[in-house]
Amino acid sequence: MPSGGVRVPSGRRGAETSYGSARARETASTAEGTGTDAGGPGRGDETDPRRAHPERSCPGPRARGHPAVCGDRHDVSVEKGGRGHAPEDDRENPRGSGEGANRPGLRRVAGDLTYAAPRLLRKRTGKNEFTHASEFGVRRFDWTRSALPPRPWRGSQVQRRLLFAVLVIVFLVAAPPLLLGGGASAKTPPQPPGGFVDAIRFFQQPNQAQALVDLKSGAMDVYTFPLRSVADIAAAHSDPALRTADTYGFENDLFVNPVPVDQNQAPGVFNPFAIREVRQGLNYVIDRDYLNTNLFGGAGLPHAVTWNDASPEVVRDPFFFRDTNRGAGFDFDRGKTIISNALFAAGATYDGMWKWQGNPIVIPIVIRIDDFRRPLGDYVANQVESLGFSVNRRYMSAGGAFQTVYFGPPDTGAWMLYTEAWFSFLQVQRWPDSDLDFYNCGGEGSAIWSFYSPPPELRDVCSRLLFGRYASESERQALVEQGTALSLGESVRVWLVGSSTQPYSSRVTAIASDSQGGLFSPFSLRTARFASPGGTLAVGQRVQFISTFQPWQGFAFVYDAVIGQTFMDQGLSTHPRSGAFIPVRSVFETTTAGPSGTMAVPPDALTWDPNTMGFTTVPAGTTSMSKVRFHYTFGTWHDGVAGNMADVLYQIALIARRDRGDVSTHDFDAVNCHDRLFANLFRGLKVIDPTTLHLYIDYWRVDPSFIASAADVWPATPWEVGELAMATTLHDHTRVSELTAAFDGLDAIDLAKGPAVEFMDREISSGNISTRGPSVTRPPGFESYVTQSEAEARWTALQSWRTAHGHYFVSNGPYFLDSVDPAASQATVRNFAGYPFPRDRWEALLNPPVPNLAIDPIDDVQQGDEASVSMFTRVNGKSAARTPCCREFRTTSGKESGRPT
Repeated sequence: MPSGGVRVPSGRRGAETSYGSARARETASTAEGTGTDAGGPGRGDETDPRRAHPERSCPGPRARGHPAVCGDRHDVSVEKGGRGHAPEDDRENPRGSGEGANRPGLRRVAGDLTYAAPRLLRKRTGKNEFTHASEFGVRRFDWTRSALPPRPWRGSQVQRRLLFAVLVIVFLVAAPPLLLGGGASAKTPPQPPGGFVDAIRFFQQPNQAQALVDLKSGAMDVYTFPLRSVADIAAAHSDPALRTADTYGFENDLFVNPVPVDQNQAPGVFNPFAIREVRQGLNYVIDRDYLNTNLFGGAGLPHAVTWNDASPEVVRDPFFFRDTNRGAGFDFDRGKTIISNALFAAGATYDGMWKWQGNPIVIPIVIRIDDFRRPLGDYVANQVESLGFSVNRRYMSAGGAFQTVYFGPPDTGAWMLYTEAWFSFLQVQRWPDSDLDFYNCGGEGSAIWSFYSPPPELRDVCSRLLFGRYASESERQALVEQGTALSLGESVRVWLVGSSTQPYSSRVTAIASDSQGGLFSPFSLRTARFASPGGTLAVGQRVQFISTFQPWQGFAFVYDAVIGQTFMDQGLSTHPRSGAFIPVRSVFETTTAGPSGTMAVPPDALTWDPNTMGFTTVPAGTTSMSKVRFHYTFGTWHDGVAGNMADVLYQIALIARRDRGDVSTHDFDAVNCHDRLFANLFRGLKVIDPTTLHLYIDYWRVDPSFIASAADVWPATPWEVGELAMATTLHDHTRVSELTAAFDGLDAIDLAKGPAVEFMDREISSGNISTRGPSVTRPPGFESYVTQSEAEARWTALQSWRTAHGHYFVSNGPYFLDSVDPAASQATVRNFAGYPFPRDRWEALLNPPVPNLAIDPIDDVQQGDEASVSMFTRVNGKSAARTPCCREFRTTSGKESGRPT
């Protein structure tokens, strides 16, 4: 089923990516004239597939939530925005001067202190406590290679480090690995299966102000689209009838064009951002805290590095990221000096305005008009004008901006800055190894990367992370630090603020939220309920039905994926707090010999042979890095047919057929990113019993759950649906991929709507698919796995389903897809009484554990002294750490030793 989706590198970049996070570039929808956007976890193309980027490497999310991996494809993206002004000395300083005799001792922060973890769901306004963590940090990291001295630090560094350690520990303890599982408490009485409500109705509402009215009136219960104006965010926070999921997955940045202007095309036009130091200087010119306060109501997380403070990447290495963010913080005078020195060195002149070869330097800024990026872009333009540049403010909606920035030639001077935004994390990702490559080394595939090449050191780091070429977590962390510093030095993207506010009605008494993706989490609507059992949950979305409804290359846009993940189960999914993979239908156990070793694959293990179209034993001497043992909970499909191991084996066979088999000969793009990785790394399988399977893959990652996710082949549809759909491609009526469908002038497979449903009807009525008798259709090579009577029963059930519901999308989630009405832009899913799990299975996800931290009293400590600081944590009244959580702090020359343990 569609999960957070994945990113992968562009078509020119290699064979696989790491398990990166979903990226969704906002795309122009069919409602382009209204400024409506659609984001997608898997792709960055326009809604019209014929306008898809030709080099993109991953066309869409796969049917499961796995690491990003792909051959020669790249996934989606979206865009970000600007920044503001408020000198640091004008802001409240919670630390005090901290200098000389007035420097406070540590006793000030000692005693029994209680800190609250970030509140992802809130009823009213109120600043997220974790945002204050940005006030604490010490160690500097030189990323500018500039001769300018660093800005002085204020306050007691021991105090700042201690307080920041407290907040980091809060974040860590709030999602400990031992508290990640779903499931009801033992004291909870048994609950019925399926979901909490009787039905969920999805409909389109592009007007956010009207959506807030509908939420209050009862016409809508949940609105998935993040609010995009200060007024709407403030209204949602202050209205007692509304609640919000406040997270940080919607990222804003400036996309900076590093390509020099071709003087043959635009004589006399000069792009100052082709100079590395000028791009660097932008970091100091933009006041991220000002933007957060004035555009996001203080609810965002300002940051200069690729990840914001809510990311597990930052939590793993908090002091480095804190110091790096502060080192790139707002200092207008410093930024102006860096930029001026670079321009003078390039031959520019200044007489109150910057000129090059006698011509004024004009900065074209593409400013999105759809949302808060308009005032954000105006702020950036004002700051750039304050530097002495002329500015051409090019206000555009999504379609025009995409054609200019991502698809147009970057060397004509048409644009130099762009207010970009990204649905960067639709689900929190624990190990975002592909992020640096995606944003800084061409992975996202836009036009600039054909003209600009990052420095070799950065390309090497991006590649090593992307392909997992490291042997330990510490080696990986060193690469992340190096890549972060190098990418800041290049500043092709200047990161600003991560923020997302999704509103829902107070009538909804409970709903789970992802710490990055908010209500885009697959667990959100599964846990949503009213005070009284049952009812219909009305979910408003900004746009729907942009992508195809099918599990192989469909659900490429986030709002369609929101629908799909209510009625399709994943084998594994990322935990909404930790970002680790957890079982949904596939309990797993990972054994690995990696990263340098291998294990023998049993000689009786099976692999798929595309020549014979059947399973055969593996070649002698086959080895793999890892083995994953899966124990499946099958249950029944939505049409009442019992699932079994044949459905899983069919999924493995169909991956091979779409990758290099009969289906691929009709559609070269028939396999998605995860499945392409699996096809490349799969070494063998052994069926242990009717519900247990061993899979051998030549794959290793630091986190064993990510190895399991790469091997996850849990099917979203039964084998008969796959065979029927693939028949339409084999007979050249459809294509699996929207991209190849557009190229070939055909329709893409869609199990729920459009012409493909009728093509599937014809495969049966014409006799191409036989539903009865000795020649009943079974998958090739499956005669020994599927009996004639079982096949006949399955085809009968599927045809009955088609008659009852008008489509062929049989799946296995807690809700089933009851009806789809593209003309009215509505879809309805209903509770599935045959679901094998109780509805409260994920109850533990509703209330993230909030730790209380107790800090032992500390004597006053002066520079050069040693101090031992003990902190103890309790979660929900139970001890979560019985040993001191911090080691010794020693103050020597303004630097301390000691890290949270």
